[in-house]
Amino acid sequence: MGAGYINIEDTILHIKKRPKMYVYEARMDNVYHYLSGFLLSNLRSSEAQDIDHAFKRDFNGFVEQWAYDNKGLDFRRKVILWHRIISACTNSDEDAINLFYQISDEFFEAYHMENG
Repeated sequence: MGAGYINIEDTILHIKKRPKMYVYEARMDNVYHYLSGFLLSNLRSSEAQDIDHAFKRDFNGFVEQWAYDNKGLDFRRKVILWHRIISACTNSDEDAINLFYQISDEFFEAYHMENG
């Protein structure tokens, strides 16, 4: 890995610490679009890590299942992107952003448990 490579998990932590450095306005759709572009760039790199691939491949399904298990909302057979699901579980952009951090923490915890 190159010294400058940052994976998706680290990027989300950086956004959480200093959101205005990454998105002009802390809104769920802005975070989604930033992370989508970040992943697109990383996944085209020869330095892409498994965690980046796992986030792109599995995070939407993880959010769908989280919404079903915790909010009773069933998005599992619908084509709805994770940022819209998270927004549907909350009443404000601030709540959605905080919920995103919570769910992504749970996702990465499960990822690390499965992958060492």
